[in-house]
This record gives sequence, C-alpha cells and structure tokens, in this order.
Amino acid sequence: MRRLLTGPHAQELPVGYRWLVLKGLIDLCPWYLIEEQRQAEGFRDELLREIASPNISPIKDWFPFARRHDRDDFAGFVIEDGQIKLAVVVIHLTFAGHPERPPWPSMHRFSTLWSWLQAEVIPAWEEWVNEEEVKALMNDQPLE
Repeated sequence: MRRLLTGPHAQELPVGYRWLVLKGLIDLCPWYLIEEQRQAEGFRDELLREIASPNISPIKDWFPFARRHDRDDFAGFVIEDGQIKLAVVVIHLTFAGHPERPPWPSMHRFSTLWSWLQAEVIPAWEEWVNEEEVKALMNDQPLE
C-alpha cells in the first residue's frame, strides 16, 4: 500500500490527493507527487522561512504534495487557522533560507486539486509527451 502524506498534526490531506496516491498516479511528468513525509515537511519549512516577516505574502502556511522536477515549483494545500483547505497554491521556492522580498516566492492559487491538474499538469503533458517518451516507456515496461 502506498504511503499518504499527512499535514500538520496528522491531518488528512484532501480526498483528491488521497485518491491519486491510492490509484498509483504519482508520476505526473513533469510533476510528481512527493512520497516522503520528511521531504514535504522540509519544503514547508523553507516556505515558512521565505514568507516570514517582513514578507507580506498572502499565503501564511501551506503543505506541499507535489513538485515539478524541472524547476523549483511545488504544489501544496493552503493551511488556514491550522486547517488544511481544498485550495492549492503553486509556489516557486528560492531556497534562500530567509525572508524573501516580493515578488518572491512567486505563487499561483487554484480553488482545488482538480483545477490545478487542469491548469498546470495537463498543459505540461502537451509539452512533454512525444514519441521518444512513449518508446522509452514501452521499453521499460511490458504492455498488459
């Protein structure tokens, strides 16, 4: 069974995320779901450092569940009043380790996981999917 990330205080992440993981939809190239709890917590900690005062970020907390492998973009659920929400924010972390000046870290908000998939993941597939990729996948795995 696949391991599900949990938010702060062992909160379950929204059902759409859990469904993707349990269906094995982890590799959404160029995005992939983060599988290690400590790794997700480390990216969250970096965001909290980057948005600390005097940064005036509209997002005050967030829990990452996905990363884009070709850039430092992370998708995560907004946390408000200690509760994980359905809203997803894509954040470009700078890994500065200290408060950033606006416009960093850059952020783009989506109302749900599904709207993030439609706006970020599916369009990326149009850029990334090609014959070479399909041939490589066919050589790695037998078709059933």
